[in-house]
Amino acid sequence: MEKDTDNKPFNIPINWGSEQEITPRFANQAMINHTDDIFTLMFFDLQPPVFLGNNDEIAVQLNNISEIKPVCVAKLYLPPSFMPSLISTLQDHFSKYKESISESKQERE
Repeated sequence: MEKDTDNKPFNIPINWGSEQEITPRFANQAMINHTDDIFTLMFFDLQPPVFLGNNDEIAVQLNNISEIKPVCVAKLYLPPSFMPSLISTLQDHFSKYKESISESKQERE
């Protein structure tokens, strides 16, 4: 029997699943840390408190707040080798977003 020594590439389909399996969360803050081996990206939802009443009542409410604690909605560990691709993709999508906003604004004027 002859060995198959050809190093032919093969494709295995990736089933990314359904986004309905993931609960979407809102994030308006992020924290990024890194070591030599890993990047840590944490996303937070920081909602400022609502104050009601006149200025004196609001001042009392402000004085009673010792801290505001954002809720961590996602924490990701990424290898450094993945970061250039992620940054490039984010920049590309943000550029497209800015273009679409600019076009939309021009259409309204």
